[in-house]
Amino acid sequence: MRRSIQVLSAFALAAAMIFAGCGNSASSSGSSSVLTVVPSPAGDFTNNFNPFLAPPQANYGAFGLVYESLLQINRLNGTIQPWLATQYQFSSDSKTLTFTLRQGVKWNDGQPFSATDVVFTFNLLKQFPAIDTNAVWKDLVSVTNSDPNTVVMTFNKPGLTDLWYIAGQTPIVPQHVWSSYPDPSKVTNQNPVGTGPYKVGSFTPQVFTYVKNSNYWNVSSIHVDTIRYPAVSSNTSADLVLQTGGLDWAGVFTTDIQTWAKSNANNHFYWPASNVINLYFNLTKAPYNDVAFRQAVSAVIDRQQLVTQGESGLDSVANPTELMLPAQQSFLDSQFANASFGSPSVTQAQTILNNAGYKKNSAGQYLDKNGNPIKFQINVVTGWTDWDTDTQIMAQELTQLGFQVTPNVISFNQYISSLQNGSFDAAISWTNPGPTPYYLFNSLLSSNNTAPIGQNATSNYWRYSNPQADQLLTQLATSSDSATQQQALNGLESIMVNDIPVIPLFNGAMFFDYSTARFTGWPTQSNPYAAPAPYEQPDLEYVVLNLQPTN
Repeated sequence: MRRSIQVLSAFALAAAMIFAGCGNSASSSGSSSVLTVVPSPAGDFTNNFNPFLAPPQANYGAFGLVYESLLQINRLNGTIQPWLATQYQFSSDSKTLTFTLRQGVKWNDGQPFSATDVVFTFNLLKQFPAIDTNAVWKDLVSVTNSDPNTVVMTFNKPGLTDLWYIAGQTPIVPQHVWSSYPDPSKVTNQNPVGTGPYKVGSFTPQVFTYVKNSNYWNVSSIHVDTIRYPAVSSNTSADLVLQTGGLDWAGVFTTDIQTWAKSNANNHFYWPASNVINLYFNLTKAPYNDVAFRQAVSAVIDRQQLVTQGESGLDSVANPTELMLPAQQSFLDSQFANASFGSPSVTQAQTILNNAGYKKNSAGQYLDKNGNPIKFQINVVTGWTDWDTDTQIMAQELTQLGFQVTPNVISFNQYISSLQNGSFDAAISWTNPGPTPYYLFNSLLSSNNTAPIGQNATSNYWRYSNPQADQLLTQLATSSDSATQQQALNGLESIMVNDIPVIPLFNGAMFFDYSTARFTGWPTQSNPYAAPAPYEQPDLEYVVLNLQPTN
């Protein structure tokens, strides 16, 4: 124990010197502003700025600070800002979408940006499905340009729900650079050429920087000269640095956030409900593909304990429908108005298993249909202290039920890779919401977002496949009638409650810790102009462009 304390203290002292040094140099010189950011604890960085890869496989900011989207769409409230596109227009049947592009935009190497780059980007996604992480080509039929400033997209069905993925979640890359890459999913892109307000300044595994792009189309909006990303390995490590005042912007969980905020008038946090945290099972394997098994697991989990102990009381228990309540109350099916998970019960869980034909051995362990003790690991990222605690709690509860369960604490790269390719038994993880419930259900349930074991899934990592869910998602996406949309939502909520494809745990917060000592202009609860966490891409660009140095 003493050795552990000494290691953390040494790290905190060294990190404090690095963080405070960069902050003080910015304010004392008066000639350069440096924003210091820790989006999440992921360990050392790799020299990879591929915007099609999710962090930390590629570095934070590649999408947003360097590469931009056609529109800025606020996932919290659905508001839309023109960006690389100044206008968009759907046809009367919503099967054609036309973008008018901003003129005078240049890539950071000085080359002009045009509609051919947009067409190239989307055709690149079609040619290499591994980078089509939002599966936009499941609905797209063609992407063409009628002139240098106009892009026309056609869909095989009304494409209203595709706008979020196409215009808000797709980085646009330059044809004159990316056409030379044989496989864009494997490019490290160490000298990225984008249209964004920043370009890569320096890189080491311990810290990298972005510096101002003088070719930016709205260069007068840039008030932060340098953005500095130091590497941290855990929430605890980041928390120690946060306490020193060395961070301007962080996206980390800390159990004592309220005390930190009260300790200094410049310290603030705003943790809006972001998504639902679930326990996922690999549904291609038995017994995880058995609804009765999942019902039993759900029945024994003490979600309030997860919220109280793992999440320090800062989150709330999830709803069985997967909707984030009360924010999405208007979408809730009336039959589930009083739905809840109730109190955890080992007896209830055992009854479910016994009725489904599961037997125990002499040691009190439940056996699978082949007569082997049911045992599995729950994957979780090392250093994510809240989820580490949550996983330990669930493992104890499920072991008490009669399974052999252990947490599998691994690096983020191992964790995300195992989810994507399906080489896991169980994992605690997030969801991928958007401006409406459609995006959450689509990411969770659509068969378009999964893949065979060994191939990378885009979001449906648990490999759920249900034709009824696909049909309901299509109904929700293609109808403009509110009653028809709600009918589809009711069906999707029923699938969540009765089929339990995933096991909802709690509503996860979007971690946003910030200091006004060196910068002002941050999003707030009263002015949520963008998703505020520094790991939200490309939203982080809009946040940075709203910041003003205090000196």
